[in-house]
Amino acid sequence: VQLHEQSGDFRAAARTSPHLDQLRSRGVEVLLLGDRVDPWIMNQLHEFDGKQFQDVTRGELGLEKLADAPSKPATPDGEDPALTALFARVKAVLVDAVSDVRASERLAESPACLTRDDDEMGEQMRRLLAATGRTDLPEGKPRLELNPSHPLVRRLEGLPDEEFSDLARLLYDQAQLTGQGHVANPGEYAQRLNRLL
Repeated sequence: VQLHEQSGDFRAAARTSPHLDQLRSRGVEVLLLGDRVDPWIMNQLHEFDGKQFQDVTRGELGLEKLADAPSKPATPDGEDPALTALFARVKAVLVDAVSDVRASERLAESPACLTRDDDEMGEQMRRLLAATGRTDLPEGKPRLELNPSHPLVRRLEGLPDEEFSDLARLLYDQAQLTGQGHVANPGEYAQRLNRLL
């Protein structure tokens, strides 16, 4: 996990990262990376002792290769039409913030997390380069992954537009907090949370 905490205990934050939900429940070993140079190191170091490194915040995890992989959905195309419609509605609310919304293979206990494609620049690397004055960074939006069995995600179904929008944005904000340690606009986050409470 490449996660950098500005304050507090990095290890405690990294250990509770939603990106690790499924891995933790299956006993998969994870290397926690919290140093500022780690993104550069991991771009050069691809394996150790014959084991390939994989950033749990990017790309597909390939959990289906594990012996105790969960069963796939029962529908022929692997998609639940109700979930597809729900995720499309969430994506419409978050169109400026995310590239896509989909069901997550990473999440077991958490409602949401943000991920990127394998070839996209990670958030930590983006912040480091921006801090050096780089202005030519490629634009990119994270993908929002939702846990369809989580009560907050299931609560979205059937909500009126205003409440739906608030809860969808709150899930996105929570994913930002757990993955990046901050939200873009703390005041709006607090207002949304207060309205829902």
